Amino acid sequence: MTDYLINSKTPQEYENETEDDNGENNKQRVLYDLYAVSNHFGGLGGGHYTAYAKNKHTKKWYNFDDSHVAETSESQVVTKAAYVLCYQLRTDESMNVQGQHAQTIQQNEQYNK
Repeated sequence: MTDYLINSKTPQEYENETEDDNGENNKQRVLYDLYAVSNHFGGLGGGHYTAYAKNKHTKKWYNFDDSHVAETSESQVVTKAAYVLCYQLRTDESMNVQGQHAQTIQQNEQYNK
């Protein structure tokens, strides 16, 4: 599994090729922000699911585990139990971070430790 990114100020950047009306290929920058992670602990025969989700208003992360919900830190979101990652495409209006275009980020080094 590849590393995944969690900080909305440092999104993942991809190049996307599109074809315009004239049949020419155009490259554009596409940015995604992680907003939720589903985790699976266990094996094929059974296990336990938990989830992390980010509140879009407060920008805080929460851990959902059965009937318990608790605020958590970004560092706790990155686990090897990640099963499904949910990303949101940034729109042109949200591509600007503190007056500058968002820069490509480096992969989260915590994951590989």
